[in-house]
Amino acid sequence: MMHSERLYRAVFEHSMEAVFFTTPEGVVLAANPAACKLFQRTEEEICKVGRYGLVDASSPRLADFLAERARHGRARAELVLVRGDGTRFFGEASSEQFVDDEQQVRTILIVRDLSESKKSEQLLAESEAQYRLLVAAMEEGVTLQDEHSAIITFNKSAERILGLTEDQLRGKTSFDPDWYPIHEDGSPFPGETHPVVETLRTGLPQSNVVMGIHKPDGRLTWISINVQPIFKEGETKPYRVVATMHDITESKLSNERIVRLAHFDQLTGLPNRTLLNDRFRYTLSLAQRSGETLAVMFIDLDNFKDINDTLGHNVGDQVLMEVATRIKSILREEDTLSRQGGDEYILILPNADADGAALVASKLIEVVAQPCHIAPHELIVTPSIGIAIYPHDGANLESLSKNADAAMYRAKREGRNGFRFYTSEMQAHSARNLKLANMLRHALERDELQLHYQPQFSLQDGRIVGVEALLRWAHPEMGMIAPSEFIPIAESTGQIIQIGEWVLRTAARQLRVWFDKQLPAMVMAVNLSAVQFRQKNFPELIDRILAEEKLPHHFLELELTEATAMDNPKAAIDVMDKLHERGIRMSIDDFGTGYASLSYLKQFKVCKLKIDQGFVRDIIDDPEDRAIVTAIINMASSLGIQTIAEGVETASQLNFLRLQGCNEVQGYYFSKPLPAELFEAFATGNADDKGAEQPFGPWGAPGRTG
Repeated sequence: MMHSERLYRAVFEHSMEAVFFTTPEGVVLAANPAACKLFQRTEEEICKVGRYGLVDASSPRLADFLAERARHGRARAELVLVRGDGTRFFGEASSEQFVDDEQQVRTILIVRDLSESKKSEQLLAESEAQYRLLVAAMEEGVTLQDEHSAIITFNKSAERILGLTEDQLRGKTSFDPDWYPIHEDGSPFPGETHPVVETLRTGLPQSNVVMGIHKPDGRLTWISINVQPIFKEGETKPYRVVATMHDITESKLSNERIVRLAHFDQLTGLPNRTLLNDRFRYTLSLAQRSGETLAVMFIDLDNFKDINDTLGHNVGDQVLMEVATRIKSILREEDTLSRQGGDEYILILPNADADGAALVASKLIEVVAQPCHIAPHELIVTPSIGIAIYPHDGANLESLSKNADAAMYRAKREGRNGFRFYTSEMQAHSARNLKLANMLRHALERDELQLHYQPQFSLQDGRIVGVEALLRWAHPEMGMIAPSEFIPIAESTGQIIQIGEWVLRTAARQLRVWFDKQLPAMVMAVNLSAVQFRQKNFPELIDRILAEEKLPHHFLELELTEATAMDNPKAAIDVMDKLHERGIRMSIDDFGTGYASLSYLKQFKVCKLKIDQGFVRDIIDDPEDRAIVTAIINMASSLGIQTIAEGVETASQLNFLRLQGCNEVQGYYFSKPLPAELFEAFATGNADDKGAEQPFGPWGAPGRTG
């Protein structure tokens, strides 16, 4: 017995938990050291305050604790306890009654400190609350799903992104067909490959999986999903997954718009040059593997600029869209039509030979040329088409399109509204043009350019009243190069500006020299290119040249082609007005070959119309040419404008023109264009035997020597 008591006392004294012996009434009989430490009181103090002095009377569970102990003799509860310094803390109190050796009812009370666990619980609760707030506030949608992919819980963003209410979303699985999920290419996204299902099956996370889902209202929403697995301890198969999702609809549409801007023409929706290159590379690879040919067409609309200038760019844009639609209507799915800007298109025809390309070109011309109704206008648009065939005409898009372009220009030169195939002759022509362009850069400094002069005669009295300065190029190796060949090159390379200024200055200087030599007064006519005429401050340039050469303004006549004048009529009128104010004469060259309207012609400050030699050549045999020439002369006369006919070569032509009232003439019938010294001799009547002819007398017929 003594041994048991000592053992009991040892346990009581050394227990890590607070232990009290009390009477049923709450008197503390003993408290172990752990109890004194926990409550920060001595044993004597504890015994003095009693059991109820250690418990906060407002403790929520106190009444239940006492009632249970009274009924069963034992009780357990979490109570709010009071230390000696008055601080409160949570503790778990366990109480059990027993009868001691003296047959007295006693209570053993064991108290365990719950401060740390309560603090951990509070921190955990606060953390969970913060987590819930964070998840609820996230722009990302978040779902927690079970092992069957059924949604257990979710945030508001998930409801918004998925377009479902709380009731609709809870319990819904990733297999649900109502989602109608699709891949980015538009193909179905099977439920068994859904990223949530994949993670549940494999235990592996899924990242940035993009899919399209259909909301209940039918709208397509694009989302990017990340999925993380949750495992029970010791298990390898997830029992939960957390899915986070972003609504990427706007960014995806923006990216698609960027791609469209980068690869498609914004007006017609056709592929642009970048996408054309990609499509061509693919088509070329197929042709190389199969040994087949392919065709490249270069399409340009004839006189399209007229529509823009007269009806406005809005009508022009509608025409371009209509043309694109018509061309696409006759193409196969594998063909590629691209707009290159302006009114130019490139068409790639896989597995097409010359015959197939010709058939497509014929259909294309037919469908484009149909009347185009753009209220209130009915327009006729025709195409000129050049065709190059791989591999005969080039091995890449650059060479094929360049050669097709050259063939297209041949189609334009030969009447428009047609197609031409690229030929080796065109290649030779292109090579020669490149060579001429390089040589032309040095022609001025090497003194290779010359001016020849052709006299212009009055049909009233036969006098020389003018002279036209005509540019010639005498190359030391290639000989005389025709103006019709090198002037377009000079215009396309921009060299015409420098050359044109040289021509104007040289012609003005030469006329001044002749005046100083007492030659009869005459007007110097100089041809202008379109590039020169559009040159900034062109009237001021003329002022400067005439001042430097001391030539009165009214002795210079500038010839502008009808096509150039009508290219931008309002701008042409502005420049003509400025030249007219300075006393400089203007004439329209090649009249009848263009499309000048009578209303514009009245506004042009011109003194003369030059009848194109193409009409003069056949006026004796061709009634249509006779009618055109007669109409031009009569119209000009009614407007108070003089006429001059070029290319006169026979007496019959001369007599017809004189009878119709034409004012002036020039041509080989009188004299070919002559170098300055020969023209001087011709004009003074001192021709030698080097090819100059006698002056034109009153209706006499001079002889020709060249």
